Amino acid sequence: MPGYEKERFVSIGESERNELSCGICHEILKEPVVANCCLQTFCRECITQWLTNDSSCPYDRKPMTSNDMNPAPSRADE
Repeated sequence: MPGYEKERFVSIGESERNELSCGICHEILKEPVVANCCLQTFCRECITQWLTNDSSCPYDRKPMTSNDMNPAPSRADE
């Protein structure tokens, strides 16, 4: 899978792992992008591969193309 294996991130908790996980591969996001329609975050490679086989968002099933994705904002620690 395109994302980073969750097991590599031993210093973060389960809730953080879930927050940083791709909605397709369920691993830690690698090159994250955000879908304009639902604001869900996916690995760039995962959603690109998804869109070669399907023209709808994997989360809300609205029509979607690769142009409907934006780079994810950087996460700032509080």
